Amino acid sequence: MAEKQTKTKQQKARIFLKIALGIGVVCAPLFLAALVYLSFSTGNTPFQKHRAAGGQDWYAQLDSFDELFEQYRNNSGIVPPAVFQTILDKAEEITIGAEARLSLLKRRRLLAKTAFPGTRWNQRDFIAAYQVSAEKAAADFPHSAPIAAIASEALVMNAGLNEEGGAMPALTDMNSLERLAQVMLDTGPLSEAVYLPFVFSLYALSGAFTPIENVLTNRRGTALFASVAQNAAFYERAFLLLPAEIVHNLRENLLIDTALAYILNGKGEEALPFITSLDIYNIAKPNTLKFLANYYYDFGNLLLAGELFSRLKDAESIEMAACALYLAGEREEALRFWEIVPSLSAPKSDTQLRALYNSASLGSLLNIYAKKEYISSLEQLFLAVQDDTSKEGISIPALVLYTRLLPEERALAMLQSEERSTRYALLDLELFKRNAARAGIPRTAGETWFLLNRHPADKDIYQWAAWYFEYQKLYSDSEFLFHFAEQNNVSTPALVFNKSLYAMRNEDFSGAEKLFTQLKAALPAGASGLFRPKDGPWSLLWAANANLGIIYEARRAAGQALANYEEAVRLLEADFGHAKDRARLYLRIAHCYEVLGRRPEIRPLLEKALELDGENVNVHRALNRLTTRQD
Repeated sequence: MAEKQTKTKQQKARIFLKIALGIGVVCAPLFLAALVYLSFSTGNTPFQKHRAAGGQDWYAQLDSFDELFEQYRNNSGIVPPAVFQTILDKAEEITIGAEARLSLLKRRRLLAKTAFPGTRWNQRDFIAAYQVSAEKAAADFPHSAPIAAIASEALVMNAGLNEEGGAMPALTDMNSLERLAQVMLDTGPLSEAVYLPFVFSLYALSGAFTPIENVLTNRRGTALFASVAQNAAFYERAFLLLPAEIVHNLRENLLIDTALAYILNGKGEEALPFITSLDIYNIAKPNTLKFLANYYYDFGNLLLAGELFSRLKDAESIEMAACALYLAGEREEALRFWEIVPSLSAPKSDTQLRALYNSASLGSLLNIYAKKEYISSLEQLFLAVQDDTSKEGISIPALVLYTRLLPEERALAMLQSEERSTRYALLDLELFKRNAARAGIPRTAGETWFLLNRHPADKDIYQWAAWYFEYQKLYSDSEFLFHFAEQNNVSTPALVFNKSLYAMRNEDFSGAEKLFTQLKAALPAGASGLFRPKDGPWSLLWAANANLGIIYEARRAAGQALANYEEAVRLLEADFGHAKDRARLYLRIAHCYEVLGRRPEIRPLLEKALELDGENVNVHRALNRLTTRQD
């Protein structure tokens, strides 16, 4: 299951990254153009600042270029294009310093952007010259982020990315793009929004983000995504260059891509800021909604996950909404969604069969409708899976549930006539439990061992045996059960819990403490407010805390005892019932309060315990002692 989830997440990651990187490729020329403009515009005017950068002759060359180019642009003079190239070549030979080189590259770029119709000069010639000059400048000034940005644009232009019709020939020097992007990252901090979109585009164009693993396993790649995704200035600049819809899509995809990078690197909690930056109520794309729903399902916000899944109308999503709501304790809402799923599912599909079973199972537990309604759902399921042995994984539990809805005699007869009962542990156990009600304790204990030997690897049978031996105080059988489980490499929460009780009973408090602590670590925490059935792992969790409290109290460690008792109460308060257990725990807490000197808090607690269990003699005695002492 874990492998399937991992593959699904990787598939989602590829979908989202392809979208974002596609936008990066489309936007690259626009972003690069903006960056080059900004690179040329920073600081003082290059002409004034670098008048003597290459001596008076250098300035005269650039001044001549500007005058002739202005004549050409205003049609006030006939200037052969070759003259411009010659002037800049001469000026480059005597240029000194990075800022002076930027002034020269500004004019190279002007030529590369200008068409010269009616002449033998092709714009491509000027673009090529622009690239050669920019790459030479990048080599001469390897730590200059503005020059790296200009060289990047020249390389992209020369690859044909700006050709009419959106043609995108293969870039001939991917390594150069990645290297130039690296310069901008190293010399222009990620916090400088001016560089982020262009560096991102360069990485996308250079193939550094393909395959996806290059992003997900690369610290710098993930950091780049993270920096871009939440940089407001980046989006402000993007809105100046691109239609609003594209920018919104870009932001959404970048946030999700970054979250996926963290999740697939095992840092799901670090993905949360990027997830919460999305406006979940204004997202219409199914893939995005499904991703967010799965994230909140995996990381604990089950009610929100259920709401997001319910906005998707396919059978799988509605089924997931039902699962999320069930785990969140909204069982009636979960039942409503499970009842919808069969009509949305393909006939005889696993999704349909699961929904039929779950609606019958939960419906009968809630007792909302008459039994015949659930029997009808299960009979529909049996009709769909008849003679299909591949579906026995669901038909066997359905058969067990079906017999529980029938009168006792009819149910027993159906189980006894079932040929598969010895092959399937669940059927064998169900029949065994029904027969155990008629047999005595010694016979049932013996038959339990026959059942275990028929299914030595089935955890459900070990779970039942552990409960039965403890309930009937068959402690020697419990000890043998622990050894039998170890021999067959079987471990269940119930076995660990009963082994802990066995250790306490034999006054091995250190061993019991260790086992209870291990059990708490293995079971789901109670902080998320999940619904847990009374007979499930949740009941072991509160009981483990309560028993740890007893151990610490026996050691006179009242503070530790109190912490465990209060945790047990907190877990019990999330459930319906357990009034007598809560009353007993309040009595224990009252004793800890007395030891710790918190006497004013004792009476309200004992009165609360009395409300829960008015017949508890120990609570009455504690209240009487407290009253006598105060009098």
